[in-house]
Amino acid sequence: MRSDLDDIMAQRELDWIVGFGSSSGSTDLAYLAGGAAVGHVMALKRRGEPPHFVVGIMEREEARRAGLRFATPNDYGAAEIAKLAVPARERALRLRLAVLERHEVAGRVSFVGSGAIADSYATVRAILERRPAIEFVEEPSPSAIERARATKDARELERIRAVGEATEAVVLEVLRRLARDRVEGGVLVDASGAPRKIGDVKRWIAVGCLERGLDEHGETIFAPGREAGFPHSRGTDTDPVPAGKPIVFDIFPGERGGGYHFDMTRTIWIGEPSERTRACFAAVLEAFEAGRDACRPGALAREADAAASAVLERHGHPTRRRDPSIETGYIHSLGHGIGLAVHEYPALSARETNEDRLEPGMVFTIEPGLYYPDEEIGIRIEDTLWLDTEGVHTCNRLPYEPEALWALARGEGPERGRTR
Repeated sequence: MRSDLDDIMAQRELDWIVGFGSSSGSTDLAYLAGGAAVGHVMALKRRGEPPHFVVGIMEREEARRAGLRFATPNDYGAAEIAKLAVPARERALRLRLAVLERHEVAGRVSFVGSGAIADSYATVRAILERRPAIEFVEEPSPSAIERARATKDARELERIRAVGEATEAVVLEVLRRLARDRVEGGVLVDASGAPRKIGDVKRWIAVGCLERGLDEHGETIFAPGREAGFPHSRGTDTDPVPAGKPIVFDIFPGERGGGYHFDMTRTIWIGEPSERTRACFAAVLEAFEAGRDACRPGALAREADAAASAVLERHGHPTRRRDPSIETGYIHSLGHGIGLAVHEYPALSARETNEDRLEPGMVFTIEPGLYYPDEEIGIRIEDTLWLDTEGVHTCNRLPYEPEALWALARGEGPERGRTR
């Protein structure tokens, strides 16, 4: 968490972290700015001191309201630099050099930010050439900021859980609308008899997110049948919603305007699925529970994936733990950290080289799945979890079983709520 960043910098012998780019385009800059919408910035984080920002004159009120330490380009001679008869890139570089000189940036420095790789590379290279007191540090992965972001404080967790509550409200509203339709000719149809299209569902999701203050960061997955058999297939808008086939519903929105995310998946079906589909679902749910229960403070993240893999292997399914080249079965890792980005540290992967450890304060997903596109089967179950000194807890409240979800959508199910 933020309070750990100075200690992490000390462990890595970092004197400074310097960033430039858009605060909305870089989760590292957004983290340093505490989520403030300060546009294109230059950020200076000296070990042991709060970050300092150079913000545009149009964003200075946002910076003030956020309580940031900041100045504007005018404080570093921007007006005079703008008069120089040199290319625009050189003027931008000279302004950055003026900022670095004023703040006496020297020693071991890590650079972060956003923008085109070519521009960023050219800028950092030029800074190193003209300011030899700076030693460029190529950080390991995760970087110091990414490592700090891995654990969340109480306020960050509160924001993630609020996104989760709104996300589950969207999911439940979509299921309620689908429950009003009927099956005819192997597909879902509306009251007029017209086929219900995947695109209709996607629009409901988009509107539901908008109404609840969420941004869809990437297209939500609502993928039936064969498409469900490919983990990142989104579902084809013009296709009808089929009956009797599994549908992977994976939604991962964030706070509107940039901020914290939530990630969850439920697999549903309409009508009666095949026995093979039910067997795959039961195996995935068992793997989910095994992986979740293996998440303990201090445990290696790979142990959770190994626990889930062992369950699926026992049921006769191929896993990447045994064969990394497989294209069907359990073909991805168990989960990932989540926060300002959908995918963050740690990685819950069974790779033997994965040394990530689970720590109190981490927020991450658990999402085992099985994928057999030629059988028109794809199953995934996913919750967002958080870890404290006592163990693992879920941020989700919706049930996992399709029948329980439909009962809840029709108003027949029990009140939502989980204790884990």
